[in-house]
Amino acid sequence: MSDRIACVVPFCRRTAARSEFGEGCTEIICGKHGRAASRVLRLRYRKLFRCWKRGNHDIRLMKILDRLWERYKASAVEAAAGIR
Repeated sequence: MSDRIACVVPFCRRTAARSEFGEGCTEIICGKHGRAASRVLRLRYRKLFRCWKRGNHDIRLMKILDRLWERYKASAVEAAAGIR
């Protein structure tokens, strides 16, 4: 397994060290594409992720975070492609 994780945006060559995110992380959005995504989605995801990180490991929160991550990822890919 590689020690780097690639950005989820196609043809983006940015990577991050796996050690920064842990073994469970398989996807990242680089800073450039994260800022290009919807600001509302980015802030909402960050707020809920901080809540989860503080110890609220509720299964409903995890499901919400998973759905929000998919929307955030789609928004970053659309922004990079010039669709949005």
